[in-house]
This record gives sequence, C-alpha cells and structure tokens, in this order.
Amino acid sequence: MDHRLFQHGQWTTRLRERWSRTGQRILALVAPVAERARVTWTETPRWSQRLALGALGVATLTFIAATVVHYQSRPSGTRAPIASAPALGQSLYPSAMVNGHVYVRNAQGAWKDITPKASIGANDLVAAVFLTDKTGWVTVGHRIERRNDTLEVYRTTDSGANWSKVALDQFNSFQLSALQITFVNAQDGWALASLSETTNERPGVLYRTTDGGANWTRSQAPTGGALQFVNATTGWIIGGRVNYVRNLLYITQDGGQTWAEQRLDLPSDAATANIMIGAPVFFSARLGAIAVNLEQRVQIYRTEDGGRTWTGVYSFPLQPTDQIALPILAAHDANGLLAIGAGVYATADSGASWKQVPANANLGSALTLTLNANHDGWAVIAKGWCPAQFTSRCNNTQLLTTKDGVVWTPVK
Repeated sequence: MDHRLFQHGQWTTRLRERWSRTGQRILALVAPVAERARVTWTETPRWSQRLALGALGVATLTFIAATVVHYQSRPSGTRAPIASAPALGQSLYPSAMVNGHVYVRNAQGAWKDITPKASIGANDLVAAVFLTDKTGWVTVGHRIERRNDTLEVYRTTDSGANWSKVALDQFNSFQLSALQITFVNAQDGWALASLSETTNERPGVLYRTTDGGANWTRSQAPTGGALQFVNATTGWIIGGRVNYVRNLLYITQDGGQTWAEQRLDLPSDAATANIMIGAPVFFSARLGAIAVNLEQRVQIYRTEDGGRTWTGVYSFPLQPTDQIALPILAAHDANGLLAIGAGVYATADSGASWKQVPANANLGSALTLTLNANHDGWAVIAKGWCPAQFTSRCNNTQLLTTKDGVVWTPVK
C-alpha cells in the first residue's frame, strides 16, 4: 500500500463514514437480542440469578487457567540448555607430557611427575590422558631395533602410586612413530599408534576399550595422526601422507569400527594450497570448531550439530613464515584459544568470532593446548624442531600455564 494515502484527507473522511455505517448496522442487530436478554434476566428468580453468576465465574476461571497452562506449554523460541560435551580438554585436573615424563596437576594447582616406574628408554614414545588427578592412562611404545617395537598401556586410580599394565601389541614389520590416547569417561577410551611410513603412506592402528583399559580390541585406522573423540561413538583422526602437506579429516560414528573421509567446503582459491587441518574442539555437545591453515590464511569452521557438518565462519591472514604451521585449538564452555605460528587468538562466543591476543610467549611450537574455566590453561611447547601432529616424544619441551591467555609462565 502507498503510504501517501494516509495523508489524503478525502480518503480519511470516507473511511470514517464507512466505519460509522458499519457500527450502526451492528447496533441494529444486537439491540433486540440485548433487550430480550434483559427482560428474561429481570423475570428470573434471585436464587437462579446467583447460581448463573456462580457458574459464569467458574467458567471464567477455568478458561483463564487453561490459557495459562497452554501458554506455558508452548515451545519456547530459545533452545534448551545444551549439555557440555565430555571433552578431555575440559578436565579440571590436567595432564601434560614433558620430555617423556607424565605430569598431572592436582586440585591445588600443583604439578607432579607421576611417570610409571617402567623401563622407558630414551627413544621410547609416551602418551597420557587423565580424567581426574587420580585416574589416568599412559601408553608406552618401546622402540627396539630391527622393528620389534612393543606397545603397553598403564592405568592408575591413585595418582600414580600404583599402576596396572596391559601388553597391547607388537610390531614386526613397522616401527612406531607416534602415539595418541584419549578417554571420554572412565570406561570408553582409544589409543592410536602411528607407524613408520611405507612409501608415502603413514599407517595407523587403533585400539579401543570399553571397560576402563582392562581389555582392548584392535582395528585398522584410516591413517596415523591426531586422535579426538567427543563421546563413545563420535571421533576424528586427522592425518595424511608423508611429504604431502595436505592432511585429511576422517570421522567415525560407531566408536571407531568404521571411518569415512569428511570433506570441508574449502574456498575456491585453496584448491592447490597446502592444507593443515587441526583437531576439532567442542564448546558443548553440539557446538564445535576446526581451524584449517590454507597457506595464506586460517579458516575457522564451525559445527552446530555435533560435528556432522561444518561451515566456514571466520578467517584471518597468516604471516609467510606460518604458511605450513599446524593450528592447535583448545575450548571450554564458550571460550577458546587458537595457537598458530607466532599468533594466539581467542574467542568468547563459541568460535563465531576471534581476536588476536597479545601473548607474551610464542606458542607456534605448541604440541598441546588446553583451556579450563576463566581462561586457566596450559600448553606444552617444543623448544626445538618437533612436528606437533606426529610425535609423542620430544626431548626439548616445556610446560607453560596461563590465567588469562596473555601471560604464560613456565612450570619449573
């Protein structure tokens, strides 16, 4: 409708006349009915009038109550609170691997070396994960000459005072090159052994437990690399071929029995770029993020359905020296940190937007990055060359902690 009509005096006058005629017609129809009702009411006995008024009051109250119940039961325009995903990066009692030793932080914030008293050699691989400051698992890969490497899992429930050991596997044809281990609760866990390459391939072997590490089943992984699970069924492996700077993302939705490549919708100008995909993190059971180095910039992908689909939501340029750097993410509630190259970035809205943080430490060589409540976090950095995605043993690493993501302090 043309709003200039409302400024036209003639149109307004006609409208008023039409309303007046309509009102007169309605009064002419209602007046006889109202008169008959008045006469009937005055001739009705007083006790009957009171009974009718009481019934009318009950009916009115019943209508009001039904209206309130209906209103309260209608679907709300806002979503119900989403339960937090059991991501290990949100543990209140973190663990860290530093120079082949297992460190765990207790409830008071103190870090303690609780490495199993096993014969861990200088070339052996070690990986660990803890759900609390008391309960955790450690995998040890004994690297032996002539390709007879062995793999073991240790479990403790008393902060390392006692350990139980399970012999997991022995490799006669390949040599161990990296280890990963993760648990989502006290029962469900996975260990991933990356083996030395044959030609350009990097095989991987996956082990799963559903009884807290007492028993493990072996299966073939799509590749060796980084491992991440968010619950007992959904997880990812991020890896790729040797001497080929374009790693791949694989997803499982049956606890690791089967895997499928999960393709991200890359920009058209990244068709020939080197691509480094970081491990996904989750802010809640459904909200998560993946950071991808596209050589010239970082692209942040976000999921709102628990990782089934990913959408690019944010990007920022990279320095030339960071074009093949692996992005490392950490998340807790709606807060997140991203370390890539010489830059540290933060989000406070579950990965929808990011800003650079003036950190006092270079986290470009971070091997692990974890975030707790109130930006309380920690990182293990390599002080020399050490590929973050395919190693579990660097002999020149350092543990840093932070309270705000800006100031990072070495743990001595």
